[in-house]
Amino acid sequence: MPLDIEQILKERKAAEAAAAKPRFIPKAERERLAAEKLKKEETDRKHKVAEEARRRRDDERKWEARSNSATAPTNGFSHGPASIPTGPRAMHHGHGRGRDSRDSKKAEKGVGDKRSAEDIEAALLRSRYLGPEVNQQSSFSAKKKRMRTTEKKFNFDWDAEDDTSREHDHLYAEQSVNRGFTLAGVGGEYDDEAERRVRKRARIIEERDAENGRERARGIMQDFYRARDKARERAERTGLGRHWSDKKLDEMRERDWRIFKEDFGIATKGGSIPNPMRNWGESGLPPRLLDIVHRVGYKEPTPIQRAAIPIALQARDLIGVAVTGSGKTAAFLLPLLVYISDLPPLTEANKNDGPYALILAPTRELVQQIETEAMKFADPLGFRCVSIVGGHSLEEQAFALRNGAEIIVATPGRLVDCIERRLLVLAQCCYVIMDEADRMIDLGFED
Repeated sequence: MPLDIEQILKERKAAEAAAAKPRFIPKAERERLAAEKLKKEETDRKHKVAEEARRRRDDERKWEARSNSATAPTNGFSHGPASIPTGPRAMHHGHGRGRDSRDSKKAEKGVGDKRSAEDIEAALLRSRYLGPEVNQQSSFSAKKKRMRTTEKKFNFDWDAEDDTSREHDHLYAEQSVNRGFTLAGVGGEYDDEAERRVRKRARIIEERDAENGRERARGIMQDFYRARDKARERAERTGLGRHWSDKKLDEMRERDWRIFKEDFGIATKGGSIPNPMRNWGESGLPPRLLDIVHRVGYKEPTPIQRAAIPIALQARDLIGVAVTGSGKTAAFLLPLLVYISDLPPLTEANKNDGPYALILAPTRELVQQIETEAMKFADPLGFRCVSIVGGHSLEEQAFALRNGAEIIVATPGRLVDCIERRLLVLAQCCYVIMDEADRMIDLGFED
């Protein structure tokens, strides 16, 4: 009966589909298959170990047979394979006996210490990569060993134990450390202690040298004073010998500004950031505003004021981070007042267009605190500051805004209510400050 091709293809497809279909294997069957696999692996491992041991024994027997054949000469001839020629054919019968006797001596010497093939191979590898074994009696001393190169330190001095002059010369019995003087700097090597040390050295030289001691001592002192004057001139020229507080503003270098920022814990990020101010006189504030600052009682600026005021005076966006009570309110109020001073005053024509500046705070208490602080600086300059917070009627706040205000301090919720009820517009507001902005973001700008 002829084979049906379609039937064969159908059976093959069915077999492939059955093979591709995932088949559930019971737990007992899986454990049996795993045990068989583990047993097979163990058998293969034992077989491999036995095969390796058999191969090692064969190699040892081969090396032993070759060694025995090489160490058993008889009358100048060896019974082993003579495939390697050892000289001319005419010399085989008479002239090779001396060499054979020497070989027999070597063989007799090495008969007692037969080594395995692994030992021989290890010795060959060791001699190849490490060189021949020489200097078995090493004179290495642990006290004089060199330091490791990984430590990247090198000792250029002699070992103290190598000094033999102390035993023969009494001058070396008591050695004194002579520091001398160098062109290091005014504060370290040219202070009063350094001068006393140099004078003592000059006096010792003058006492020991009766003929030329006085001249040598005078030369040493002159060299010291000359070096000190040069160091002071160089320090004055470069400004390295003085603290930043003793320098003028134009004498400050990049190193001085870095030290200044480290002293006050100032860290800034951004491009073309101006240097912080060292005092109120270098702040760039108008004289009238500086008088108010001194009248209020601000003696020295705080770190946030030192860093933020120069940046804010350039009308740049700024984010300041500082702890509570560090003077953040004055840090943003003073540049705000400088900005408002350059704008036209509020009149009947523009007072209904809204304030010039808006300050947002998350809570009513903080708004009132900012208003109180702002009034200290705004009232002497003739600026009005109004607060818009919850807890007060909208009519009262609308009455406070009837004459306009340059600065408005508000909470986000009440500010939105005033804008929606047409009590306030921000048509000319272009200076926005958010105090404790992270807290307002967490609250979703809700009062």
